[in-house]
Order: sequence, then C-alpha cells, then structure tokens
Amino acid sequence: MNQAEENDRHKKKKKTPRNSRRVFIIVNISPTQPTTKTPKGFLHDVAKAYFPGLYSHQIETGTSGQSNTGQEIPVNSVGRLLFGVPGHDGCMIIRKDVNNDIVVYVPERSPKEAHDLVKGLKKVIES
Repeated sequence: MNQAEENDRHKKKKKTPRNSRRVFIIVNISPTQPTTKTPKGFLHDVAKAYFPGLYSHQIETGTSGQSNTGQEIPVNSVGRLLFGVPGHDGCMIIRKDVNNDIVVYVPERSPKEAHDLVKGLKKVIES
C-alpha cells in the first residue's frame, strides 16, 4: 500500500463527533432533594408521574426501535422521542454536573411538546 492509499484509508476512518451538527437547548435542573436514581431514570419517572398527557402525546417521527425479538417499536410519542425505546436512544442527552445538578440537552428542532415537557420537569423538580 502506497502513502496516498494509506492516507485515504485513515481519512475514511475519521467520523464526525456524535450530535456535532445538532443544535441543543440546554436546561439546568437543580433538584431540591437528592435521588439515588440515574438522572435519566429520575427524569423519566417524574415525567410519567406528573405529565402523563405530554409524555404520551402522539407525534410522527418516522423512526423506530427494535425489541429483542425483532419486533418494531415505533417512536410515536414525546416520551419515546426524548427517553428512547430499545434499539433507539432518545434524542435528549442527560448529564449530571459536579454540583449534582441535572443538565438536559434537548435538540432545538424537537416538537414544542418536548420542550414543554422539559420545562415542566424543571419546574416540578426545583419546587
């Protein structure tokens, strides 16, 4: 293999970072009480308990996940879009910072209901 082919091979291996082209809205959530759950699990439980209407609000995404048995799982609600289903990670990125605050990154192009759900989560968790 000559030098030009070697350089081409390395160029093909390079990938753009995950989510590098997406623009996110960043929401910091400061829980008033500590939780033993993961940030994603905690937000998921609060969303289902306090905002069942927004969580299950039907949307059209054109994407789906897949169960262990190969059955297609449609991503057809706000909850599934944000938190994901087997075979499809949610579009929301959730991190915990050094102050134990939860930092949520929601794609700017997400439906209005997704942004409303995250705003609602912030309000409930911080009160």
